[in-house]
Amino acid sequence: MKTTLTALGLMAALSIGIPSAVMANELEDQASSAKSDIQSLAGMHPNELEGKTVQTQDGQTIGEIQKVVISDDTQQLAAVVDAGDFLNSSDADSAIPIGELQLQGDNVVLMSQDAKTMLQNNKYDESKYSDADESGASHDRLTQ
Repeated sequence: MKTTLTALGLMAALSIGIPSAVMANELEDQASSAKSDIQSLAGMHPNELEGKTVQTQDGQTIGEIQKVVISDDTQQLAAVVDAGDFLNSSDADSAIPIGELQLQGDNVVLMSQDAKTMLQNNKYDESKYSDADESGASHDRLTQ
């Protein structure tokens, strides 16, 4: 009888442990899948970004990428995003540094924790930038 109770206890413990292990594996797979969905913009041509939707990390839509530009001062690439609706402003184009953006599916994600402040601090001033296509920006320059 003691053997039967021990066997039943072991079976009960295993039956509880197996679903927990399966759940843990499923959660790991989901996390891994989410990480693989987020990709760098490296290797993309500036034209490929135009028209893509930019979102915050929690999925709020910021706006569309109008074009990719290069700062005349720093030579850093930036995506010009129409963030008017997000910032509640009619004139709210922002030049987001390419390094702050990640590709997730068909959307681009702004990796800043405080998207509004970043957008407000990076207002697009056309006189300080050149169009990336006209300047001959190459695919690998999107990593800058």
